[in-house]
Amino acid sequence: MLLIPYLISQAIFLTLLFLARIHIARFLKRHSRIDDRQDLQAFMKMVRQQMYMAIVAIVLSFPTAILLCFVLLTNITNPAIVAIVIALNISFFTLAQINKKLEERCRNLPCATPELEQAYAKVGQSWVKDTFPKF
Repeated sequence: MLLIPYLISQAIFLTLLFLARIHIARFLKRHSRIDDRQDLQAFMKMVRQQMYMAIVAIVLSFPTAILLCFVLLTNITNPAIVAIVIALNISFFTLAQINKKLEERCRNLPCATPELEQAYAKVGQSWVKDTFPKF
């Protein structure tokens, strides 16, 4: 039955989202602004973690999408399974939106100096644009 592998892949996705949220929230709790190089290093560490988790999620998304198609095609007449699939996807997208707002807060912290602000902006730009960290 393909439902079990699909549920496992969704559980991995949701775990990644929760971990991402925890890391971002922890960073924001400890840093309301970027005051020195240590704060910038903490931001860089958190961004690297986020980027690597995103790569894992991207790699997993392909087999998960294929499993989703097979699960729906083979169980389209089973309303319970369709409801589970819909509920999992709604929770995934809701958590992703919450994380996105936290990420935006992380990328918009005030900096103590222009040099820190420039380095901070470069890391934030890499987070949004690059697949792998370039800092």
